[in-house]
Amino acid sequence: LYAGLPVITRPGQTFASRVAASLLTALGAVNHTCVRSEEDFSALAIALSKRDGALEALRGKVETLGRDSLLFKQEHWVASWDRLLCQLWELRAFNLTPRPVVATR
Repeated sequence: LYAGLPVITRPGQTFASRVAASLLTALGAVNHTCVRSEEDFSALAIALSKRDGALEALRGKVETLGRDSLLFKQEHWVASWDRLLCQLWELRAFNLTPRPVVATR
């Protein structure tokens, strides 16, 4: 995805398939390449290979989404991770009741 290469996935029982769907969701491309069945997976792959310009158009869409997404902005990710760790440290350091911590944008 970082290189602009479209990824087709079908979320299922495996961790990897759910991670791929999660990344596509974060990127904003889930509606383009996340399918519900093996038949849909095959149909999309065949359509992208047969329709002139379809794969190139999708690649361009993924590249554009990647440039505009926080998914690949390392500085943002590091800052969010740091805030999460600080929240967790405060809970532990001050003997506070455990609670969910949420990443912020």
